[in-house]
Amino acid sequence: MKRALLLAAAAAALVAVPAAAKYPEKPIRLVVGFTPAGATDILARVVAAKVGEMQKWEIVVDNKPGAAGNVGADIVAKSAPDGYTWMLTQIATHGIVPNLYKKLPFDSVKDFAGVTQLVGVPNVISACKNFPANSIADVIRIAKEKPGSVSYASSGNGTSLHISGHLFKVLAGIDILHVPYRGAGPALNDCLAGNVSLIVNNFPETVAHVEAGTLRPLAVTTAQRAPQYPNVPTMREAGVADYEVSAWFGIVVPAKTPRAVIDQIHDAVLQALAQPDVKKRLLDLGGVVVGSKPEEFEAFYKGEIAKWKPIVETSGAQIE
Repeated sequence: MKRALLLAAAAAALVAVPAAAKYPEKPIRLVVGFTPAGATDILARVVAAKVGEMQKWEIVVDNKPGAAGNVGADIVAKSAPDGYTWMLTQIATHGIVPNLYKKLPFDSVKDFAGVTQLVGVPNVISACKNFPANSIADVIRIAKEKPGSVSYASSGNGTSLHISGHLFKVLAGIDILHVPYRGAGPALNDCLAGNVSLIVNNFPETVAHVEAGTLRPLAVTTAQRAPQYPNVPTMREAGVADYEVSAWFGIVVPAKTPRAVIDQIHDAVLQALAQPDVKKRLLDLGGVVVGSKPEEFEAFYKGEIAKWKPIVETSGAQIE
């Protein structure tokens, strides 16, 4: 009897191993819930290119923008749990959005399985073309002198950029107008054209424009200064007490994806993150590499959802 059970177990193992070993047998889709050229898209393409190169996998980045990443998240949540659909998620979809939207077509926890957190990056508050502010103190002064005259662009309602600006508004006690866009690209275009006063952006989206002198960074949203911008103060240093927002990015797949496949994706991604050229690229974009285990990442974004709940409730921001 014991021998029979052992033989059965061995046979089951032989059936299971080849199935996992064959993965992937077709192209993988990496869904990005935002427009091209934004931070989420940039990071997705860096990771997809290196994983594809190292593993000889075909990974196609698929931009599905809308509703702070919700459009893309819904696609992934409803996809087959076979490892062929990934999502480059971030603080919006798996942190802020579950508390901001009254109704969602997916569950940010139950409908996904974590693979790994990739990086953490600061957001940057910058002055747009023709806006006469060289510091956060200038912004506060102008906003108090002319309530409602100062506007800030973000890549969409419910993003960490939206909430970063809203938190500034609440903590500084000023009246500034949020102007949401369908992605970082359109927001940047209007900022560079001088159609809004400020832009709140992820670090990767600001680098080239700061270097070109077309954006003036006023403050970073994290607790510490960004090494790349040593002369740019944090919001706390700029006079907004208790202010801190840190953006992050990671990879999730549909719930019920086999653990063997998740582990294979995880290992491939971490190998890519460990490469010197990828590390340098991410550092240049303001990213601090994390590379967590699947269960660590799931615990992390569950904690983020809980963390943002009272902040969103206090802000009064809510979207139907």
